[in-house]
Amino acid sequence: MSESNQFYADNEKSAEGQEKDVDLSLAYEIKSKSTPEEEWEDQPIVYFCHDCGKRVATKKEANRIKFTCQECGGGRISFGTERSVEGYFHLNEEGVRKK
Repeated sequence: MSESNQFYADNEKSAEGQEKDVDLSLAYEIKSKSTPEEEWEDQPIVYFCHDCGKRVATKKEANRIKFTCQECGGGRISFGTERSVEGYFHLNEEGVRKK
């Protein structure tokens, strides 16, 4: 996974202008929020139960990619990396959806 940075200048008047005429003193860098490649394999997978509204332990059904909540038995489970699940479902430190 390679990092890519983009640069923009606020005073670019035309996309067809010459590069030498662009004042890069106003440019700023947009940094990628991606996970570094060396940390990618170590990201834990977590499970979110829509019925419980929190991060839960699950049981995987045999020969399927379907999970069941061990707390309520519900089957509406989403999963992903800890960072993505917490961000998408707006979870607090205990793994419960914020009100």
